[in-house]
Amino acid sequence: SSVLLNGNDIDVKSMVEEENFVYGDMTSVAVSPDGSMLAAAVQAQGCGDSGRALLFTCNEDGTLTLKTVVETGVQPDMITFTPDGSKILTANEGEPREGYGAGAADPRGSVTVIDVSSENYNAETVGFEAFDEKRTELVEDGIVLKKDTAPSVDLEPEYIACSDTTAYVTLQE
Repeated sequence: SSVLLNGNDIDVKSMVEEENFVYGDMTSVAVSPDGSMLAAAVQAQGCGDSGRALLFTCNEDGTLTLKTVVETGVQPDMITFTPDGSKILTANEGEPREGYGAGAADPRGSVTVIDVSSENYNAETVGFEAFDEKRTELVEDGIVLKKDTAPSVDLEPEYIACSDTTAYVTLQE
């Protein structure tokens, strides 16, 4: 059965007030394939700080109830469910929001995978550090990377398309 949201305002910022997290902005929302859950990606105000995924229950009356808040990688830019609804993935862009000047943060890009098949909501954030030692090979294969920058820092996930077992991640810039 489908659930219609009732149009009530939700103060997302107040829901993620934590001692070590300052709300930046919400970047993406997704609804589970069965319509029972809504997930929202929230970036931290600090451009090098980990973001959050908010998971809501979609109630029959159109309201949302916050289930849990899960830490993601830096700057979650896109959030999606696997087709079977067992996992949520975030594309954590990790872009240098302050530019490339001296002292500017250029955080590592990553993908966070959240297991929603149980009430534990275990999350694993996967980065690109394995490519750092293969930088020369990547460049020789035609991958464009910023000069003198490790792939784990330069690769910035923007969008994810996935099956139940495989994720395809686009990398911008």
